[in-house]
Amino acid sequence: FVRNPEDAAQLFAVRRTPPGLQPSEMRYLHYLADVLRSPPYCPHFKPMKLVSITLQPVPLFNKVRDGCRPYVEVYQGEERVMSTQQEYERMTLFNITHGKITLPLNVTVVGDVTLVVYHARHVLGRPTGIKILQLQLHTGFIAGNTLNFIKNELDDLSEGEHYQGDKFSVVLYIELLQATETCATPWLDHNSRNYNSDVLFSSTIEAEETRENFVPKTAPPPRPGPPPSRPGPPPRPAPPPPSRPPNEYRDGPDTPPMKRSEERESLLNDEDEDADFLNLSSSQPQRPPAPAPHADLLNIGDSGGGGDSDSNVDLLGFGQFVSADPPTTTANSIETAVDPLAFDPFASDSNIA
Repeated sequence: FVRNPEDAAQLFAVRRTPPGLQPSEMRYLHYLADVLRSPPYCPHFKPMKLVSITLQPVPLFNKVRDGCRPYVEVYQGEERVMSTQQEYERMTLFNITHGKITLPLNVTVVGDVTLVVYHARHVLGRPTGIKILQLQLHTGFIAGNTLNFIKNELDDLSEGEHYQGDKFSVVLYIELLQATETCATPWLDHNSRNYNSDVLFSSTIEAEETRENFVPKTAPPPRPGPPPSRPGPPPRPAPPPPSRPPNEYRDGPDTPPMKRSEERESLLNDEDEDADFLNLSSSQPQRPPAPAPHADLLNIGDSGGGGDSDSNVDLLGFGQFVSADPPTTTANSIETAVDPLAFDPFASDSNIA
């Protein structure tokens, strides 16, 4: 009905009550699931030699909480086959500075095995065991030479800070020996028997509801898709945008662009013609360039009058009052200026020569 031990425990917890399984009990459920799977797993009957056990870090179980005095008991089935307990003074005290505890075992077991680790406390003159941890396993499902158990896989752990956090672990060193005899496994023919899970339910509807609620739905494996196609050539890069010639720029949006033939002709005409910025016709006679005038700030150019009057530049605006050429003096004007009686206030025509 369900193939996963965790799902079976969840179904039992909902239908009945939480089972409260120990980690070793859940380990045995996985053993059973391996036997019932198809094809089934057949456990071997090889004896297993327990070489040693290591606890790391050191559990804190003495009164001052700085170490412990451990010993181990080994059970095969319900029979105790080995114990490392000695007199109290002869057992080693491990403190926190040791880092880990390693105890030799050197015992051979087969089948169901239980290991219990105790702390020896001196009570009334003799050692009394305080359980540190316990673990159970079956030798027929063991492979390899080292078994590692973390804190969540150990049974009967004490509460409190006895294990120095969640990193506490147990390492079991083993050796698998050759089987001395072959025993027939009683579950080899379980496939030929008729097993039906309907006996667990009162009706078919209850069985379907339970299957829908507790059995995980397995999705079909994804179908292999077609092989990836060979990638094609990379796309050709886009050509750069053409540069716009200067003559194509226009002021308004309605101005049509110039054609290339008209543009070529306009460029040829521009090379033949001279630039006429003042709109002067080339048919007018060209005047020779005038010499650069000489700047006379005080208008004291050539006092002899030998220079050209146009060469004097009147920067102060006195040209209308001062003439560059001296006035001509006549004889009548000289006489009039000398003879005071010749003054005619009415300006007769006779005095004006």
